[in-house]
Order: sequence, then structure tokens, then C-alpha cells
Amino acid sequence: MIYQPIIANAGVPMIALEMPLMLIALIPVIVVELFVAKRLCGLSWKRITLGVSAANIVSTLIGVPLSWGLMLGLQLLTTGGGGYSGPLAMLVAVTVQAAWLLPYEEHLNWMVPTAMMVLFIPAFLISVWSERLLCQLFWKDTERTVIKRAVWIFNLVSYGILTAGVFIWLMISITSKTN
Repeated sequence: MIYQPIIANAGVPMIALEMPLMLIALIPVIVVELFVAKRLCGLSWKRITLGVSAANIVSTLIGVPLSWGLMLGLQLLTTGGGGYSGPLAMLVAVTVQAAWLLPYEEHLNWMVPTAMMVLFIPAFLISVWSERLLCQLFWKDTERTVIKRAVWIFNLVSYGILTAGVFIWLMISITSKTN
């Protein structure tokens, strides 16, 4: 058996932060999306609740890890996991390496929320795709174009709220670090 030392500065696997936060946000997201979907689709509360709840549970439990894995693959393919230095290079690092932030200890205050917003992009796209499929199963008598439009809109609203919250976190992190 080969032993390797434990590396304390291995970076930040963002899935360890993103997944718990997305699970905490799941119920509020479902509530927001219920009201938007109800208004757009005009279905009964029971049918809206079943479709939106199932779609969000699946897109959170499967979509968030899947989007993280895709971003990690992109990170490894494009950068090989190496670090960067300098302001512009660090901005590239926080976008391309959003899945697993390198241990830039003095910059993690702004890098973590920025990386989370970057990770919202593939998570949003996977959510729209998977939630549309599930809502079509639950709302079979509703036109697919209505479902497609509704899913896009309620995901834009919920991800907009999530992004606004993380942006506030980013602003607080930046201002508290400079004060």
C-alpha cells in the first residue's frame, strides 16, 4: 500500500458548499416556482405542487452534482488543475475553475460566492431541461409550449433570486474584507 500525505491546501470543492445551500434553498425555491407556475399554467394547486416539487427535487439531487461534475471536467481539460497569479488570471481561475477552487486563501472571500454564481449557469440549464421533462410527465394535458415557457420563466425567477442572494453575499464579503 502506498501512503500519500494529506494536503491541507487542496482547495475548495464547491460541491461541498453548493449542495447544502441548494438543499436549504429547495423549499423556498419550490414555493416561488409554485406561484409562478400556477399563474402561467392555470392548473390546480395539487397538480402544480406535484409537478414543481418533483421536478425541483430531481433537479437539485441530480442536476446540481451533474453540473458540478461537468464544470470539474471542463476545469481539468482546460487548466489541468493548475493555479494562476495576477488579477486577470484569478478572474479566469474563478470562472474556469469554479468547480474546485484552488487555495488562494486571501481571495476566497470573493472567489467562493463568484464561483457559486458561475456554477449556477450549468445548474440553471440542467434544471430547465430536467424540470421541463418532469413537468411534461405530470401535466400531460398541458401544451408542451406552455410547459416549456413556464419552466424557463420560473427557473429564471428562482435562479435570479438565488443569484441576487449570492451577489449580496459577495458584496458583503468584499466590503467587510476591505474595512
